[in-house]
Amino acid sequence: MQNDGPEVISEMPYRVVDLFCGAGGIGLGFEQCGFTVVAATDIDRACCATHQRNFPQARVFEGDITLPEVMDDLLHHLAGGVEVVVGGPPCQGFSQLGRQLADDPRNQLWRRYMDVVAATRPLLFLMENVPPLLRSAEWEAIRGIAAGLGYVLDARVVNSADY
Repeated sequence: MQNDGPEVISEMPYRVVDLFCGAGGIGLGFEQCGFTVVAATDIDRACCATHQRNFPQARVFEGDITLPEVMDDLLHHLAGGVEVVVGGPPCQGFSQLGRQLADDPRNQLWRRYMDVVAATRPLLFLMENVPPLLRSAEWEAIRGIAAGLGYVLDARVVNSADY
């Protein structure tokens, strides 16, 4: 079967917040399918500037999401709600290419991601990370929090070149 591009799923765009957004690769895929990225956050200034150019309609929050003022500003902006939360919390502590340090503080940044999920209660969320995350204690904690919020998870390893 030939794929002629992404399928638009709705006439009314669902609103997306992109956490740990980088330049916006995940958000771009969602926009190509008819969603609208309304907000994003990243700690890296260059990533935020690039994301803002790629998504001029989105409000980009530059800063450390572990700081209350950054999280509070983001959640205040999202008070009207979003239907989708996407993002890829840092993977360096899990990655096979890194040192795989269990005590790497970045390994806990998924908690801020799940804080946004808990605060906004989107229809769905998509978290991108490396395969070793699925064999970690952090994964079990993510599953527990998601279940407690009423979400059913579908976790799988995919080849991004296929998407």
